[in-house]
Amino acid sequence: MSIFPVVDGVEVLIAPPPGYTVNFDHPQQQRAILAYCLSGLGMTISTLFFIQYMYVKLCLMRACDIETVLLVLAWITGAANHGLMVSSWVVKTLGVHAWEMSLDKYNLFNKLMLIASIDFAIFTASSKLSLVLFYRHLSPQIWWKRCAWAIAALIICYNTAILFAVIFTCHPISKHWDARMAEGSCGHPVGIYMTTATMGIITDLILLIMPIPMVWGLQMPKRQKIGVILLLFIGIGTLLTAVIRLSLFIPALYASDATWDLSPSQVLILPEASLLIICPCLTTLRRFFAHVAPKVIGLRGSSAGYTRNTTAAISGLNPYRTVGSRAGKKRKVDEFGLSVDEEVFHMETVGDILPTKVVIEAGKIDRLPKDSSGGEVTSSCENLTWDQRVGGDELESERAIVQTRTVTIEYEK
Repeated sequence: MSIFPVVDGVEVLIAPPPGYTVNFDHPQQQRAILAYCLSGLGMTISTLFFIQYMYVKLCLMRACDIETVLLVLAWITGAANHGLMVSSWVVKTLGVHAWEMSLDKYNLFNKLMLIASIDFAIFTASSKLSLVLFYRHLSPQIWWKRCAWAIAALIICYNTAILFAVIFTCHPISKHWDARMAEGSCGHPVGIYMTTATMGIITDLILLIMPIPMVWGLQMPKRQKIGVILLLFIGIGTLLTAVIRLSLFIPALYASDATWDLSPSQVLILPEASLLIICPCLTTLRRFFAHVAPKVIGLRGSSAGYTRNTTAAISGLNPYRTVGSRAGKKRKVDEFGLSVDEEVFHMETVGDILPTKVVIEAGKIDRLPKDSSGGEVTSSCENLTWDQRVGGDELESERAIVQTRTVTIEYEK
């Protein structure tokens, strides 16, 4: 004999309240349309940002680093989380009263929530790790890099702990979803979800505040600094949704009609997941606009020539004329003295050279042999070299070897 109530010949988790007319074919449902809209809009926008990120990393920078791999994993798991949440509304297991679905459908709801919880832990870890590993490039100082690695370790540890806690909170594991199983036991999930939300909020705050002093200290126009900081504050959206979701989620865990009461909090996972994809993608946005629309971010130069030279520099090409190059029509130069309509030459990195430190020699006089007229020739030079290898610490560098040299020759009699 079943211990669960039966309504119209269908076994359900709990009995409906007196006077309620149950309709299993068309049950009452909440937040479904909102969930579809938030998921569709959020995944579209986040995917566009993701495409921008991959274009800059793979096509412009030609670098597939650990941050890129983690963000790819974040996008995949984020899309899966959207799919799991939306499917819960589609099959009418979420946002529906527990007495208006069969017990088998309620078990399906539990399975989907378990898989979504595991996926969300992997998703948040990979997204935040991608961002914090980018932060380590903001400064070459040892203490800064150690802080970045410490935060990365914190993210890995707490998400790993939550992942195992979610999986093994019930023994046997099948008791997670099988409401008919009498044997076994399950711990109350309130502690797990409280820890998840609290640690998520703490790490969101750290990732939000951490780069602001470094960004403000960068040598760039104030307009660009303000723009970068405003982009970072998009992360506030992730923080706010996490706080609101926590305030709605905890009371719903104590409700007997969980499939209905969890709906308002679960719908907030959709914009939060979208923002967790968008935030790491913002790290390449300035470089993307520098390539396609430099004026948008306030790069100087109104002529097409400056844009072309900027693009050439970004894509790893040399915009300077070399000795012996073909002479054409009269050269045009911009305000920086750079040629506008000249040919460009692709410069490849030869071998795996070691990084070269910046060396500046200004005013150093080298005495050269006297010439035939008895005069003495002196020269001074200024050299500036950057490490242009893939993975170098210079963030604005491209995959090329760039060297500028200024030579001054004086003739004395």
